[in-house]
Amino acid sequence: MIVWNMGSLLLDLLVGGHKLCTKEVMNKFRDQAFTFEAIGLSKSISGKFAESTKNLLKRLLHHNPNKRMKLKEMFE
Repeated sequence: MIVWNMGSLLLDLLVGGHKLCTKEVMNKFRDQAFTFEAIGLSKSISGKFAESTKNLLKRLLHHNPNKRMKLKEMFE
């Protein structure tokens, strides 16, 4: 859960709002992969992020906890 929270915090800082705090959004990601479109970000906004940032968020916010980035990996 710590990794998910770090991803959520990073996303909040990047977009200036709480995008993952509603139950509807949280339930959406229980069985599908994170996408910027799924949380209501247009391509014009998400297109401003570097690919490395997008990949980091996808790895931090993976719906399967076993496939999320490990905490140790975040600091490497």
